[in-house]
Amino acid sequence: MPVISLNQKRFSNLLGKEVSIQEMVKNLPWLGLDIEEVGADYIRVEYNPNRIDFSSHAGIVRAIKGMLELELGMPNYKSNFGETVLNVDKSVSEVRPYIAGAVIRGLELDDEAVKELMEMQEDLHWGVGRNRKKASIGVHNLDAVKPPFTYTTADPDKVKFVPLNKSEKMSLRDILEKHEKGIAFSHLIDWAPRYPLLIDKNGDVLSLPPIINGELTRVTEETRNLFIDVTGTDWNAVVKSLNVLVTALADMGGQIESVTVKYPERRFVSPDLSPQKMKLRIKYANKLLGLKLKEEEVIKCLRKCRLDAVKAGNG
Repeated sequence: MPVISLNQKRFSNLLGKEVSIQEMVKNLPWLGLDIEEVGADYIRVEYNPNRIDFSSHAGIVRAIKGMLELELGMPNYKSNFGETVLNVDKSVSEVRPYIAGAVIRGLELDDEAVKELMEMQEDLHWGVGRNRKKASIGVHNLDAVKPPFTYTTADPDKVKFVPLNKSEKMSLRDILEKHEKGIAFSHLIDWAPRYPLLIDKNGDVLSLPPIINGELTRVTEETRNLFIDVTGTDWNAVVKSLNVLVTALADMGGQIESVTVKYPERRFVSPDLSPQKMKLRIKYANKLLGLKLKEEEVIKCLRKCRLDAVKAGNG
Protein backbone atom coordinates (compact mmCIF):
# COMPACT_ATOMS: atom_id res chain seq x y z
CA MET A 1 0.00 0.00 0.00
CA PRO A 2 1.36 3.49 -0.84
CA VAL A 3 2.36 5.82 1.97
CA ILE A 4 2.62 9.63 2.08
CA SER A 5 4.16 11.91 4.71
CA LEU A 6 1.95 14.89 5.55
CA ASN A 7 3.75 17.95 6.89
CA GLN A 8 1.61 19.85 9.41
CA LYS A 9 2.58 23.33 8.17
CA ARG A 10 2.08 22.46 4.52
CA PHE A 11 -1.22 20.71 5.29
CA SER A 12 -2.44 23.77 7.24
CA ASN A 13 -1.46 26.19 4.48
CA LEU A 14 -3.40 24.23 1.87
CA LEU A 15 -6.37 23.84 4.21
CA GLY A 16 -6.44 27.60 4.90
CA LYS A 17 -6.47 27.17 8.67
CA GLU A 18 -4.08 25.99 11.35
CA VAL A 19 -4.53 22.37 12.38
CA SER A 20 -2.64 20.47 15.03
CA ILE A 21 -1.07 17.06 14.70
CA GLN A 22 -3.74 15.78 17.10
CA GLU A 23 -6.53 17.09 14.86
CA MET A 24 -4.91 15.44 11.85
CA VAL A 25 -4.68 12.13 13.72
CA LYS A 26 -8.35 12.43 14.66
CA ASN A 27 -9.74 13.39 11.24
CA LEU A 28 -7.62 11.62 8.62
CA PRO A 29 -8.85 8.06 9.39
CA TRP A 30 -12.36 9.21 8.42
CA LEU A 31 -11.00 9.44 4.86
CA GLY A 32 -9.95 5.79 4.99
CA LEU A 33 -6.33 6.65 5.73
CA ASP A 34 -4.33 4.46 8.11
CA ILE A 35 -1.95 6.27 10.47
CA GLU A 36 1.50 4.70 10.10
CA GLU A 37 3.65 7.12 12.09
CA VAL A 38 3.18 10.33 14.07
CA GLY A 39 6.05 12.80 14.42
CA ALA A 40 6.42 16.24 15.96
CA ASP A 41 5.43 18.03 12.76
CA TYR A 42 4.32 15.29 10.38
CA ILE A 43 2.13 12.23 9.98
CA ARG A 44 2.77 9.27 7.68
CA VAL A 45 -0.43 7.72 6.37
CA GLU A 46 -1.21 4.75 4.16
CA TYR A 47 -3.89 5.10 1.49
CA ASN A 48 -5.77 2.71 -0.74
CA PRO A 49 -4.42 2.55 -4.33
CA ASN A 50 -7.91 3.20 -5.70
CA ARG A 51 -7.67 6.73 -4.23
CA ILE A 52 -4.63 7.79 -6.18
CA ASP A 53 -5.67 11.42 -5.68
CA PHE A 54 -4.42 10.88 -2.12
CA SER A 55 -0.84 10.79 -3.48
CA SER A 56 -0.41 14.48 -2.60
CA HIS A 57 -1.07 16.92 0.22
CA ALA A 58 -3.41 18.75 -2.15
CA GLY A 59 -5.56 15.70 -2.87
CA ILE A 60 -5.99 14.79 0.80
CA VAL A 61 -6.71 18.40 1.79
CA ARG A 62 -9.32 18.59 -0.99
CA ALA A 63 -11.09 15.59 0.57
CA ILE A 64 -10.79 16.79 4.17
CA LYS A 65 -12.31 20.15 3.21
CA GLY A 66 -15.42 18.28 2.17
CA MET A 67 -15.55 16.11 5.26
CA LEU A 68 -15.23 19.18 7.49
CA GLU A 69 -17.76 21.03 5.27
CA LEU A 70 -15.26 23.81 4.54
CA GLU A 71 -16.00 23.25 0.85
CA LEU A 72 -18.75 21.12 -0.65
CA GLY A 73 -19.34 19.73 -4.10
CA MET A 74 -17.03 19.17 -7.03
CA PRO A 75 -14.09 21.59 -7.40
CA ASN A 76 -14.18 23.58 -10.62
CA TYR A 77 -10.86 23.28 -12.41
CA LYS A 78 -10.32 25.54 -15.39
CA SER A 79 -7.82 24.92 -18.15
CA ASN A 80 -6.81 28.11 -19.94
CA PHE A 81 -6.27 27.74 -23.68
CA GLY A 82 -2.58 27.65 -24.50
CA GLU A 83 -0.48 27.89 -27.64
CA THR A 84 1.82 24.96 -26.87
CA VAL A 85 1.72 22.26 -29.55
CA LEU A 86 2.77 18.64 -29.19
CA ASN A 87 3.28 16.87 -32.51
CA VAL A 88 3.12 13.07 -32.60
CA ASP A 89 5.02 11.04 -35.19
CA LYS A 90 3.27 7.95 -36.52
CA SER A 91 6.27 5.77 -35.62
CA VAL A 92 5.32 5.80 -31.91
CA SER A 93 2.30 3.62 -32.68
CA GLU A 94 4.65 0.63 -32.85
CA VAL A 95 6.10 1.05 -29.36
CA ARG A 96 4.21 3.46 -27.05
CA PRO A 97 1.26 4.95 -28.92
CA TYR A 98 -0.45 7.36 -26.51
CA ILE A 99 0.53 10.77 -25.19
CA ALA A 100 -1.25 13.70 -23.55
CA GLY A 101 0.16 16.87 -22.05
CA ALA A 102 -0.44 20.05 -20.12
CA VAL A 103 1.30 23.24 -19.06
CA ILE A 104 1.24 24.55 -15.50
CA ARG A 105 2.18 28.20 -14.98
CA GLY A 106 2.90 30.38 -11.98
CA LEU A 107 3.98 27.77 -9.47
CA GLU A 108 5.98 28.70 -6.40
CA LEU A 109 7.92 25.64 -5.34
CA ASP A 110 10.13 24.97 -2.36
CA ASP A 111 12.30 21.93 -1.73
CA GLU A 112 9.44 20.06 -0.02
CA ALA A 113 7.05 20.77 -2.90
CA VAL A 114 9.58 19.51 -5.47
CA LYS A 115 10.12 16.36 -3.42
CA GLU A 116 6.36 15.81 -3.10
CA LEU A 117 5.90 16.29 -6.84
CA MET A 118 8.47 13.59 -7.59
CA GLU A 119 6.92 11.22 -5.02
CA MET A 120 3.46 11.79 -6.47
CA GLN A 121 4.83 11.04 -9.92
CA GLU A 122 6.20 7.69 -8.74
CA ASP A 123 2.97 6.83 -6.89
CA LEU A 124 1.04 7.45 -10.11
CA HIS A 125 3.53 5.31 -12.03
CA TRP A 126 2.76 2.48 -9.64
CA GLY A 127 -0.92 2.98 -8.88
CA VAL A 128 -2.26 3.94 -12.31
CA GLY A 129 0.61 3.27 -14.68
CA ARG A 130 1.21 -0.29 -13.47
CA ASN A 131 4.92 0.34 -12.93
CA ARG A 132 5.13 2.55 -16.04
CA LYS A 133 3.78 -0.07 -18.45
CA LYS A 134 0.37 1.54 -18.93
CA ALA A 135 1.43 5.14 -18.26
CA SER A 136 4.49 7.15 -17.27
CA ILE A 137 4.87 10.84 -16.48
CA GLY A 138 7.45 13.41 -17.44
CA VAL A 139 7.58 16.69 -15.47
CA HIS A 140 9.76 19.34 -17.09
CA ASN A 141 10.95 22.90 -16.58
CA LEU A 142 9.11 24.53 -19.48
CA ASP A 143 11.43 27.54 -19.56
CA ALA A 144 14.45 25.35 -20.37
CA VAL A 145 13.05 24.21 -23.74
CA LYS A 146 11.26 25.64 -26.76
CA PRO A 147 7.93 24.36 -28.13
CA PRO A 148 6.52 22.97 -30.31
CA PHE A 149 7.42 19.57 -28.92
CA THR A 150 7.59 16.34 -30.90
CA TYR A 151 6.92 12.84 -29.65
CA THR A 152 8.75 10.51 -32.01
CA THR A 153 11.12 7.54 -32.11
CA ALA A 154 14.86 7.38 -32.70
CA ASP A 155 17.67 4.95 -33.48
CA PRO A 156 18.94 3.95 -30.00
CA ASP A 157 22.59 4.33 -31.09
CA LYS A 158 22.35 7.67 -32.89
CA VAL A 159 20.80 9.98 -30.27
CA LYS A 160 22.56 11.06 -27.08
CA PHE A 161 21.52 13.30 -24.19
CA VAL A 162 22.36 13.85 -20.53
CA PRO A 163 19.86 11.85 -18.43
CA LEU A 164 18.60 13.13 -15.10
CA ASN A 165 21.16 13.05 -12.28
CA LYS A 166 24.05 12.44 -14.70
CA SER A 167 26.69 14.81 -16.13
CA GLU A 168 27.64 13.17 -19.42
CA LYS A 169 25.71 12.35 -22.55
CA MET A 170 24.62 8.77 -23.08
CA SER A 171 23.08 7.05 -26.08
CA LEU A 172 19.55 5.73 -25.70
CA ARG A 173 20.88 2.19 -25.72
CA ASP A 174 23.53 3.00 -23.11
CA ILE A 175 20.83 4.48 -20.86
CA LEU A 176 18.90 1.20 -20.98
CA GLU A 177 22.01 -0.85 -20.31
CA LYS A 178 23.89 1.32 -17.78
CA HIS A 179 21.55 3.87 -16.12
CA GLU A 180 19.77 2.60 -12.99
CA LYS A 181 16.35 3.58 -14.33
CA GLY A 182 17.16 2.12 -17.72
CA ILE A 183 18.14 -1.20 -16.19
CA ALA A 184 14.94 -1.26 -14.11
CA PHE A 185 12.54 -0.45 -16.97
CA SER A 186 14.41 -1.47 -20.14
CA HIS A 187 11.97 -4.34 -20.75
CA LEU A 188 9.27 -1.79 -21.64
CA ILE A 189 11.01 -0.68 -24.86
CA ASP A 190 14.24 -2.64 -25.46
CA TRP A 191 12.46 -4.97 -27.86
CA ALA A 192 11.68 -2.11 -30.26
CA PRO A 193 14.02 -1.20 -33.16
CA ARG A 194 13.47 2.49 -32.38
CA TYR A 195 12.93 4.02 -28.93
CA PRO A 196 10.38 6.70 -27.94
CA LEU A 197 11.80 10.22 -27.66
CA LEU A 198 10.37 13.60 -26.69
CA ILE A 199 12.20 16.58 -28.19
CA ASP A 200 11.67 20.33 -28.52
CA LYS A 201 11.81 22.70 -31.50
CA ASN A 202 15.62 22.66 -31.51
CA GLY A 203 15.92 18.90 -31.17
CA ASP A 204 16.88 19.08 -27.50
CA VAL A 205 15.76 15.97 -25.62
CA LEU A 206 13.19 16.29 -22.84
CA SER A 207 12.91 12.60 -22.13
CA LEU A 208 13.24 8.98 -23.17
CA PRO A 209 9.76 7.72 -22.17
CA PRO A 210 9.06 5.74 -20.03
CA ILE A 211 12.63 5.54 -18.71
CA ILE A 212 14.13 8.89 -17.74
CA ASN A 213 13.90 12.65 -18.24
CA GLY A 214 16.79 14.77 -19.41
CA GLU A 215 18.91 16.78 -16.98
CA LEU A 216 18.08 19.78 -19.19
CA THR A 217 14.51 20.02 -17.84
CA ARG A 218 15.23 19.24 -14.18
CA VAL A 219 12.63 20.80 -11.85
CA THR A 220 14.01 22.84 -8.93
CA GLU A 221 12.76 25.40 -6.41
CA GLU A 222 13.38 28.08 -9.05
CA THR A 223 11.07 26.44 -11.60
CA ARG A 224 7.88 28.41 -12.17
CA ASN A 225 6.37 26.87 -15.31
CA LEU A 226 6.00 23.17 -16.07
CA PHE A 227 5.42 21.09 -19.16
CA ILE A 228 3.91 17.71 -18.31
CA ASP A 229 3.73 14.74 -20.65
CA VAL A 230 2.15 11.37 -20.01
CA THR A 231 2.90 8.54 -22.43
CA GLY A 232 1.61 5.01 -22.35
CA THR A 233 -0.02 1.96 -23.84
CA ASP A 234 -3.41 2.49 -22.14
CA TRP A 235 -5.29 5.68 -23.01
CA ASN A 236 -7.44 5.70 -19.86
CA ALA A 237 -4.37 5.36 -17.64
CA VAL A 238 -2.67 8.22 -19.52
CA VAL A 239 -5.63 10.56 -19.08
CA LYS A 240 -6.25 9.64 -15.44
CA SER A 241 -2.60 10.16 -14.49
CA LEU A 242 -2.51 13.57 -16.16
CA ASN A 243 -5.75 14.75 -14.55
CA VAL A 244 -4.74 13.70 -11.04
CA LEU A 245 -1.42 15.50 -11.40
CA VAL A 246 -2.63 18.77 -12.94
CA THR A 247 -5.50 19.21 -10.47
CA ALA A 248 -3.11 18.70 -7.56
CA LEU A 249 -0.78 21.31 -9.06
CA ALA A 250 -3.73 23.67 -9.49
CA ASP A 251 -4.51 23.28 -5.78
CA MET A 252 -0.85 24.10 -5.13
CA GLY A 253 -1.32 27.46 -6.85
CA GLY A 254 -0.57 26.68 -10.50
CA GLN A 255 -2.62 27.73 -13.52
CA ILE A 256 -3.54 24.88 -15.89
CA GLU A 257 -2.95 25.63 -19.55
CA SER A 258 -3.94 23.37 -22.44
CA VAL A 259 -1.70 21.71 -25.00
CA THR A 260 -2.82 20.91 -28.54
CA VAL A 261 -1.78 17.34 -29.39
CA LYS A 262 -1.47 16.66 -33.12
CA TYR A 263 -1.45 13.08 -34.36
CA PRO A 264 -1.15 12.48 -38.14
CA GLU A 265 -4.85 11.61 -38.38
CA ARG A 266 -6.39 13.65 -35.56
CA ARG A 267 -5.85 16.36 -32.99
CA PHE A 268 -7.21 17.12 -29.54
CA VAL A 269 -6.80 19.56 -26.67
CA SER A 270 -5.33 18.25 -23.43
CA PRO A 271 -6.08 17.98 -20.53
CA ASP A 272 -9.77 17.15 -20.67
CA LEU A 273 -11.18 17.99 -17.24
CA SER A 274 -14.83 17.45 -18.17
CA PRO A 275 -16.71 15.82 -15.27
CA GLN A 276 -18.13 12.33 -15.63
CA LYS A 277 -21.76 11.58 -14.83
CA MET A 278 -23.35 8.53 -13.24
CA LYS A 279 -26.62 7.60 -11.57
CA LEU A 280 -27.03 6.36 -8.01
CA ARG A 281 -30.18 4.52 -6.93
CA ILE A 282 -30.81 5.51 -3.32
CA LYS A 283 -32.81 2.39 -2.50
CA TYR A 284 -29.99 0.20 -3.75
CA ALA A 285 -27.37 2.20 -1.83
CA ASN A 286 -29.40 2.00 1.38
CA LYS A 287 -29.78 -1.75 0.93
CA LEU A 288 -26.02 -2.21 0.51
CA LEU A 289 -25.20 0.03 3.46
CA GLY A 290 -27.98 -1.11 5.78
CA LEU A 291 -29.12 2.51 6.18
CA LYS A 292 -32.27 4.54 5.59
CA LEU A 293 -30.83 7.75 4.14
CA LYS A 294 -33.20 10.26 2.61
CA GLU A 295 -32.56 12.02 -0.70
CA GLU A 296 -31.30 15.23 0.88
CA GLU A 297 -29.00 13.24 3.17
CA VAL A 298 -27.52 11.33 0.23
CA ILE A 299 -26.95 14.53 -1.72
CA LYS A 300 -25.20 16.15 1.24
CA CYS A 301 -23.00 13.10 1.76
CA LEU A 302 -21.98 13.05 -1.88
CA ARG A 303 -21.19 16.76 -1.82
CA LYS A 304 -19.04 16.20 1.28
CA CYS A 305 -17.16 13.64 -0.83
CA ARG A 306 -16.48 16.49 -3.33
CA LEU A 307 -19.03 15.27 -5.85
CA ASP A 308 -21.88 17.29 -7.28
CA ALA A 309 -25.29 15.65 -6.90
CA VAL A 310 -28.85 16.54 -7.90
CA LYS A 311 -32.12 14.64 -7.79
CA ALA A 312 -32.71 12.83 -11.08
CA GLY A 313 -35.91 10.90 -10.30
CA ASN A 314 -37.67 8.78 -7.73
CA GLY A 315 -35.85 5.92 -6.03
